Amino acid sequence: MAHIIIVNGPARSGKDTFCSLCRDRAYFYDMLIAQISSVDIIKEVARRLGWNGEKDDKSRKFLSDLKDLSTQYSDAPLEYLTKEFNRVKDHDNVMLFMHIREPEEIQRAKERFDALTLLIKRPGYEPIQSNHADRDVDQFDYDYTIVNNGTMQDLEQQASDFIEKVKGGYFEKRREEVK
Repeated sequence: MAHIIIVNGPARSGKDTFCSLCRDRAYFYDMLIAQISSVDIIKEVARRLGWNGEKDDKSRKFLSDLKDLSTQYSDAPLEYLTKEFNRVKDHDNVMLFMHIREPEEIQRAKERFDALTLLIKRPGYEPIQSNHADRDVDQFDYDYTIVNNGTMQDLEQQASDFIEKVKGGYFEKRREEVK
């Protein structure tokens, strides 16, 4: 079964960089890495409504509000993630990073996909306060935390270590210990 990782962290904490470093190292572990976000489809709609791709406070609030409306109306963000999950779920060598911000959505996805949750923190980069999706990043009990407080080489090593732990079953063993 594919390895599903729900990733979150404040803006500029290094989430995309960490996932890219995992992708770059995946070859050495016979793994394929993919990234998706619960706001991918929201961004498509937002562009049609005039959003220019900027990530200022006003835009972040717009995307957050649009995602909330979409979730309430049709649960489209989670359905999108489910569709993508179904495409890879039977492949043992796939690690799918799902970027999700809201604690309640993280919990729903964790349960639906039997996912591992990952928080990326970078000292000095606090959550943006203009919307609840950014503001509430720390309001979840994550399975694993990466502290991005060193060099790029340090983060590369953390990416390699993380892949080894996922591939080696470290997190499944920890879950069994907790039960």
